[in-house]
Amino acid sequence: MPRAALYLVFAASGFAGLIYESIWTQYLKLFLGHAAYAQSLVLAVFMGGMAAGAAGCARLSARVRNPLMVYAIVARSARSSACRAC
Repeated sequence: MPRAALYLVFAASGFAGLIYESIWTQYLKLFLGHAAYAQSLVLAVFMGGMAAGAAGCARLSARVRNPLMVYAIVARSARSSACRAC
């Protein structure tokens, strides 16, 4: 796979993450009653998930033969679970 295609896939993945973040902010704003609380909660959970994922990947990445394939599997499972939630 060419390098430009990988950049496009990673950019699309980040864009999807930002869309999910804004959707969760809107839902939590209705539940919590204030946009600042909702944004703070979503940002804290998002960054906590990034930190936990980075820690888990740091332990497993040395043993994986094809890390791009693992990323594709994780992204696909996240997409399918998000589609099932709708």
